[in-house]
Amino acid sequence: VLHDRRQRAAAVGRVAAQPAQHPGQHQPDRGGDAAGRHQCRRGGTENLPAIVGLAAALDRLGDLAAQAEQVAGLRDALERGLAELPGLHVWCQGVPRLPGTSYLRFGMVDADVVLQRLSRLNVAASSGAACSSGGSEPSHVLTAMSVPRDEALCAIRFSLGDETRAEDIALLLNSLPALLEPLLSVAAES
Repeated sequence: VLHDRRQRAAAVGRVAAQPAQHPGQHQPDRGGDAAGRHQCRRGGTENLPAIVGLAAALDRLGDLAAQAEQVAGLRDALERGLAELPGLHVWCQGVPRLPGTSYLRFGMVDADVVLQRLSRLNVAASSGAACSSGGSEPSHVLTAMSVPRDEALCAIRFSLGDETRAEDIALLLNSLPALLEPLLSVAAES
């Protein structure tokens, strides 16, 4: 692990400065001499601003494992808080998955109805797969998991990120059940 910023920038620079190897591609004059000075590359041709920028971007990433753990904790808190609702089903709960994604359904309430209730709370969520949201077809991911079509059409995806806070989850948990419980009671009676 590189702790010193200069060591990290130097390591990033070494990786970023490695020339790409493309077989059959014409190689420009690399300079240097038979003794191997400049490693047969012309000195000073590395894109130093890009190397330094890449190092700075990597520094800003911080501790990704800690961030993932924090987001997963918020996701788990969301799912635990919604567990009181009748008919809640969380796909892939209890197995390794993306830390910031919760894919669930509220009984058999249509996803569009749930999304409309969420929009009243200014909460953004999606139905379907992340790569094809907004369509009227069920998620191809859930279809591949052999989820019945009628259940897949009820699926809602919450995406959490590093800007999601515990207060956001608390607000959702305090407001959403009251908006969904009447729909879930009607669905349970039929």
